[in-house]
Amino acid sequence: MLRPNLLRLLPKQRRAARWIAGSLLVYAVLGFLILPPILRAVAVKQLSKQLDREVSIEKLKLNPFVLSATIRGLLIKDKDGQPFISWDEFYANFQLSSFLGHSWVFKEISMTRPFVRAQLNKDYSLNFSDLIAKFSSNTPPANPKPSKPLALRVGRLRIAGATASLTDLTPRAPFRRVLGPLDVTLDNFRTDPDNKNPYSFSGTTDGGEKFSWNGYFYLDPLRSRGDVSLQNLSLNKYAPLYQDLVRFEIKDGVVESRLTYEFELSPSNRVASATNASFTLRSFKLAEPGGEANIVEVPEFSIGGASIDFIGRRAEMNSISATGVKLALQRDKSAAINVVELSKPAEAATNAPGGVLLLLRAVTNAVALLLNSTNSWAGTIHDVNFQNCALNLADSANSRPVRLDLDNITLTAKNISNIPGTNLTASLSLRWNTNGSIRTDLSASFLPPTADIQIVLSNLELRPLDPYLEPKLSVNGDLVIGSDAVLDVSGIFANEYLDGADTAGTQYIDGGTIELIANSGRVNVGTYYNPVYDDYTGNITL
Repeated sequence: MLRPNLLRLLPKQRRAARWIAGSLLVYAVLGFLILPPILRAVAVKQLSKQLDREVSIEKLKLNPFVLSATIRGLLIKDKDGQPFISWDEFYANFQLSSFLGHSWVFKEISMTRPFVRAQLNKDYSLNFSDLIAKFSSNTPPANPKPSKPLALRVGRLRIAGATASLTDLTPRAPFRRVLGPLDVTLDNFRTDPDNKNPYSFSGTTDGGEKFSWNGYFYLDPLRSRGDVSLQNLSLNKYAPLYQDLVRFEIKDGVVESRLTYEFELSPSNRVASATNASFTLRSFKLAEPGGEANIVEVPEFSIGGASIDFIGRRAEMNSISATGVKLALQRDKSAAINVVELSKPAEAATNAPGGVLLLLRAVTNAVALLLNSTNSWAGTIHDVNFQNCALNLADSANSRPVRLDLDNITLTAKNISNIPGTNLTASLSLRWNTNGSIRTDLSASFLPPTADIQIVLSNLELRPLDPYLEPKLSVNGDLVIGSDAVLDVSGIFANEYLDGADTAGTQYIDGGTIELIANSGRVNVGTYYNPVYDDYTGNITL
């Protein structure tokens, strides 16, 4: 009985098998051979029409059995014929589970060597301004309804070798920079509200800069925490962005920075903070345009352990340090001071470079958002340490030039803060014209304002300052402040014109001493001689 029944079913099974095999063959032929060229032609035509740009796709592959698609050799040319957007290969692997749930599920999405070009033209328009105008609409919908975010799940999102070409044609010398190659990896990405999405990307620029960003984020509500670092940023390579706005030239300077950030934007909680921030500036040199001598030199300047809470309005720095800073301060015959003149906007400056304008707008909007509070800021700098600094003063505005060299400058300070009850301590020491020295110790508080200052002067030669005293005082001999804040005086002449007199009476101190007494605020002048009355005054107390 069973054998006849079995024999009767075999033809049906064979027909079913042939139908399944035929269907699979047709499905495979459609997926592998027929649909790819059709989809490629349609995509090229529609993209060219919508973008108003030449579009080409080298190859499109489908795998209907694993539901994957590969697009190779995409190239969208800009209107000037240059590449606008391109990639070597795009791959997406769709999952059947998408049809069984409410999420679009991809096992993998990857892109190899994507490229994008952004150019700011001389008229401040972008190379894709026409696309922004075409696809953006300022007309709000009639009945706006809050939409739920697209439910999306990606097992692995990978971008390898991404590059971006940035060009700003608005400055006098166009600015060009290539960012990349950039590598991005995102595992288990999900748009579910409570899903933690880890991410990581790092890259370089054609100038040798390195940057990295890694952490995690949530999409609903939007919140994120991560680490950002920037290394080997050369300031002079970005000169085209600021050279039309300033009067100085940055000859050299390398910046490195890193921080840990956290932010959250939700109806019940707002967080915007940065911690463990550091900043380092090395080999900084600033001069007049075309000048050989540097006005400012900073071998190394660093900020460490900084943190800022933008919502709570609190800022803190563990340390600020610098080594070997040099400043050449000059005043010419017209009384113009070089650093003041260089800080003024450039005379030839007309319109700011577009890249700078975009940055300034972003910073302005951020600052306006942060200042939308009645709370005042509280800040603390725990430690300041400047070592081996120097100030060279050259003044040609007087009848005789003045030159003063201050070096071996050391400044240390602790607990600089506007928080009530915080005690500030600071110490400043320097060498005055090779042989002299000044040391100042300070203990103070901002709230309430109190201060205790001690000054120690030793072997200060004041003769270089004689041109400043010339209308009232001339130094023909030596004027030196000796040790223990004592002025050793020799050959000081004071010119005092008498009302109604044809000639000037002369008063001077000859061979006396001036003792500074800080506690009582007195100045004792010894052996004061007045030739008008031909008399010595034993002592004068001011």
